[in-house]
Amino acid sequence: MRQTVSTLLFLATLAGMQGEPLAIVKNYFPIPDSELPQPFALQQVASWSGDALADREISAGPSGASLRFDSEKRDLIVTGTDLEQKAWSFEMGLGAMGGKAYVADLDGDGTKDVVLVSYTGACGLGPPNHIVTLLFDPAGRPVPFESDGYSDAGDAGIDDIVDLDGDGKAELLYMNYDGGYWITNVYKAQGARWHRVKGSLGKHRFPLYTRFTDKPNRRSVSPAAGRIPNAPDLSNDSPRLRGQLASSEWGEAERSGDLSLRVKDPRGKASTLHPSTWAGSFAAVLDLPEGRTAVSLSANQDVLKALLARIISDAHPVALFGQRKADGSDAELLWAQGAAPSTGKQQPAKP
Repeated sequence: MRQTVSTLLFLATLAGMQGEPLAIVKNYFPIPDSELPQPFALQQVASWSGDALADREISAGPSGASLRFDSEKRDLIVTGTDLEQKAWSFEMGLGAMGGKAYVADLDGDGTKDVVLVSYTGACGLGPPNHIVTLLFDPAGRPVPFESDGYSDAGDAGIDDIVDLDGDGKAELLYMNYDGGYWITNVYKAQGARWHRVKGSLGKHRFPLYTRFTDKPNRRSVSPAAGRIPNAPDLSNDSPRLRGQLASSEWGEAERSGDLSLRVKDPRGKASTLHPSTWAGSFAAVLDLPEGRTAVSLSANQDVLKALLARIISDAHPVALFGQRKADGSDAELLWAQGAAPSTGKQQPAKP
C-alpha cells in the first residue's frame, strides 16, 4: 500500500508540473553539482525545428558522413563509408519538436562519433528528448545506441554526457523511476559500445538510488528491504540472446506501432520480445560484407519492416542486446550478421 501511495503521489506531482520534466528529475539527481564536471565537449553541426533541416556533410567516421532529411518519410538519414569504402546508413525519426546533431570522439579511439538529439515534446513523466549515438568500430562502421532521457542539450554539449573519471571517454548518466525510487545508472563509451557500470566510477558506486518524496531529495540511499527497483539495461556490449529471427508482427499504428519479435535460439526454443514503442529506443542492424544498415524504431515503419523482413527471409543469425523490463520480454538492439567476406581485408567487427 505504501508503494502505491508513493507512486500516486509521484504521478500527481508530475501532473502538476506539466512541461517541466527536466526540472523534476534534476530534483532527485544524487550527485552534488560540485562533483559534476562540465558536459563532455561536443561540436554542434546541425539543428532543426519541425521539417527545417538542410542536407549537410559532417566530420564523423573514418571519411566523413552526410545528414539528409527525407521529407516524405520525415526521417533523418545518416550515411557514410567504412575503411574499405563500403556504405553504411542509419535512419531514425526526426522527432516532433526538432533536435540537434553533434560530433565528438566519445570513446577515445581517434574517430569522431555522431550524437543526435530529438525533442519529444513530452511533459509529466515523459522524457523530453531522445538521444542516439553512432560510435565507429575498428572497421569504420557505426554501432547505434539509443536512450530516452531528461537531458538539457546545449550548443556545446549535453548535461548528462560527461567524463566522470577524467579518462577522456564519455559517460552517459541515465535516470528512471521505479518502485518509489529514482535510479541513476551510468554508461561508459568504450570500443564503439556503451557499457553499463556496476560499481565504482569517480567518487560513486553505481547504480545510485534516491527516494521519491513530496519535495526535492538528492540524498543517495539503499533500497528498503524487499524492494528491488528495476532500471532498464540499455547497454549494447554483450548479447543476452542469440538465434534467428522467425517473425515480426506489427500493430495498426501508422508509425512505430506495437512490434512483436519471435526469436528462436540455437536449440529451437522460441522467445517473443516486445520492444518498447513508448520509449522508441529499439533499433535493428543488418551487417553484411557489402555494408551495414541500421534503422531505429522511431523511423518510418515501412523502412524497419523491410529490414526485418530481409533478416527473416535471408535467415541471418541475430544477437539481441539490452532490456527494459525485469522479465526480459523486450530488447533494445537486434543485430543481424551476414557471412564474413572471403577477402583478406579488414572485416566489420562482430557483435
